[in-house]
Amino acid sequence: MPGTAYSDKTDALIEAASQCFAETFNGVIYVHLLLDDRGARRDLSNSGTKTAPELQTGLIIDGHKNPPSIQPLSAEDSKTIPKGALVAGECLWRTSAQTLERILAGGRHLSAALISGHIAIAGDMSVMTRVTMPGITPPNLHDTASSS
Repeated sequence: MPGTAYSDKTDALIEAASQCFAETFNGVIYVHLLLDDRGARRDLSNSGTKTAPELQTGLIIDGHKNPPSIQPLSAEDSKTIPKGALVAGECLWRTSAQTLERILAGGRHLSAALISGHIAIAGDMSVMTRVTMPGITPPNLHDTASSS
């Protein structure tokens, strides 16, 4: 993304995501990076109307490949991927670059960011069950221990 103020930050996030998403997960995650976390929480303004978060840039994490492919997603491209347009195997994350950076570095658990409203996740949640990264503990579907 030459010529944008966010290219250095985007490059750093792509590098961090490349280290974090090391295994395939058979899905695609679109990351919309917002100017701040208020857009992830969909804050209401004083007038009671929903504020429109400003998109900075984003990432596309393609977990069909081994290792997953991570590419920049421009703010213009981000606008063409609304939550309702996602199909099976696609997730959308909405967060700030600062929160994403902390999640990718392992300094903040994804689940804690989700619960506190610093990231919003939409789309096919089965993708999230297949992602292996710091802050996510996939369910042990093969646990045969009974609770008798």
